[in-house]
Amino acid sequence: MKKSLLLLLGYLVLTPVKSMAQGQLEAYISFGLENNLVLKEKSIELEKSLLALKEAKSYFLPSLDFGANYTLASGGRTIDIPIGTLLNPVYATLNQLTGSNAFPQLENVSEQFLPDNFYDARFRASLPIYNKDLQYQKQIR
Repeated sequence: MKKSLLLLLGYLVLTPVKSMAQGQLEAYISFGLENNLVLKEKSIELEKSLLALKEAKSYFLPSLDFGANYTLASGGRTIDIPIGTLLNPVYATLNQLTGSNAFPQLENVSEQFLPDNFYDARFRASLPIYNKDLQYQKQIR
């Protein structure tokens, strides 16, 4: 009886010491795992490969892009189009033949190469229907 009482008393006294030692050991292990460079590199590689896989999967999804341009051209090059010189004799002859003024006289035109106050806004939607390269990229990543 004395022996079992001594064992029980020893167990009760040593259990907190054992738990404190176990707690310190767990703290050392967690500190070592947190500061292990090899594990950090492996986790970074895993994150990079998961992001690459996510990016490869996103290539199969539809995409919507928005683009806008504004062009202001004051002066610059112009081109003269002699539309009146070319068509006025023909129109005059047609007016004489028909006896009416159905064909008006035209003036020559001068056009700028660049448009003045030109707004261009557009949405572009795209969806890859079949692109074997995308499947290979997904398999690689």
